[in-house]
Amino acid sequence: MRADNVEELRLAMAEFERAFGIDPEYVHAYYKWAQTILTYPGNKGPEQEERDRLKARSDEVLQIAQELDSRYAPAI
Repeated sequence: MRADNVEELRLAMAEFERAFGIDPEYVHAYYKWAQTILTYPGNKGPEQEERDRLKARSDEVLQIAQELDSRYAPAI
């Protein structure tokens, strides 16, 4: 995945969302999703509304990860 490709980033985020449905306690996936979203807003293409929605989802994802395992906190 190239960080400068908005469509690839959208696909990666959709795949993470599917992974959460398969294993809602896979903490590592939540953190990787958050890392993916941090690369997204700086790219050309996303509108402010989409960036705001994804930022809110990122906050939710990090909260879930912390609730699942507060000891697991890689650098984001």
